[in-house]
Amino acid sequence: NFAIKKLRNTEVSITDSLLKLSYTNFDIGNGSIDSLIYRKVTSNEILLKAYVHANVAGETATEVKSTTLYQQPSNQINLSSAITAAGSVTVQGSAEVNGDISENTPPDFEEIFGIDKQHAKDYANNYYVDPANNITPVADITWIDLEENSSFIISSNWEGSGILIVNGNLNVSGNMYFQGIVWIMGNVRISGNANFDGALFVESTIEIDGDATLTGNCEVNFDSNVLSEDIYNMPVFSSYYITNWN
Repeated sequence: NFAIKKLRNTEVSITDSLLKLSYTNFDIGNGSIDSLIYRKVTSNEILLKAYVHANVAGETATEVKSTTLYQQPSNQINLSSAITAAGSVTVQGSAEVNGDISENTPPDFEEIFGIDKQHAKDYANNYYVDPANNITPVADITWIDLEENSSFIISSNWEGSGILIVNGNLNVSGNMYFQGIVWIMGNVRISGNANFDGALFVESTIEIDGDATLTGNCEVNFDSNVLSEDIYNMPVFSSYYITNWN
């Protein structure tokens, strides 16, 4: 799991056909990792071997574990709107949206991200359940689970980046800045000084109205460069799946 996680988190890069990492006194569980070997079999397959040793009944036992991994090709997201919402989008006051607004257009999670919600949740670098207001850090992939009809509240100075997924509502009344993709499964209400650079998705079901209301000094800027730089290179878009384990 350690070796696979290093791949998924882009902590290792196999520039040639073979990469070897050696360790000293790297204890995990009841044993120690001596070395990891990553061998690129094809452009999408990697053979991983872990050389480990453990003390068994006073004697040192050495074992080799091997795994074949398949790398899912990166999903090229085709985004064109600053805001996509299943319900209506109301822009009032000095709020400004720089980019297209797609109303009454239910966003498709798997179509956008190339994976389902459970996988995205599993990949999250930060996972919160009913967090306090203004929770941080929110970077890379952040998943927030809320009780039914509850809201993630931003009421003071707050910054975030990457992919923010909120299983609930979003209520912003403070000063916030977010760079990347925000995906909300409930309602969105923004009345503070909010600035989004990237794209905002508001999802709805029959039980949820799913409207997005933007007031105050809110600004939403569609930025394809931000999405390309901060989103495409994240591990969720270059996933590795185990096809064989020995």
